[in-house]
Amino acid sequence: MYQQITIIGNLGRDPESKQSRSGKSYAQVSIAASRSLGQGQKETTWFSVTAFEKTGQYLCNYAMKGSLVMVTGRLQGDQNGGPRIWTDNSGSPRASFEVIATDVKILNGFKNDGQPKAAAAAEQQSFEQYY
Repeated sequence: MYQQITIIGNLGRDPESKQSRSGKSYAQVSIAASRSLGQGQKETTWFSVTAFEKTGQYLCNYAMKGSLVMVTGRLQGDQNGGPRIWTDNSGSPRASFEVIATDVKILNGFKNDGQPKAAAAAEQQSFEQYY
């Protein structure tokens, strides 16, 4: 069996670089993916994304809050296979979709004056058909 998810959205915060207990580096980000419902209304879905090793380093080095990114990966369910569910500070139930990223492309909103560095530019592709 196989699953894949592709998300195009904006980072809700700067990427956070972390390290697992086993010493593996990773980055965590939240991505807001919105779609128009018409008449000036939109629906936004938030995704919690974890990117390991080089993919995580790429995010931390070149992306920032507000960057438009395309993430390809797989959904990571809880122990029952569903989304992570919790209660927020106001007592409202919430759920998040956890994604393990296998590939990340920054579409716009690079760090450092909005221009990609040479390494990032080499990885960048044209995704204008997705806008």
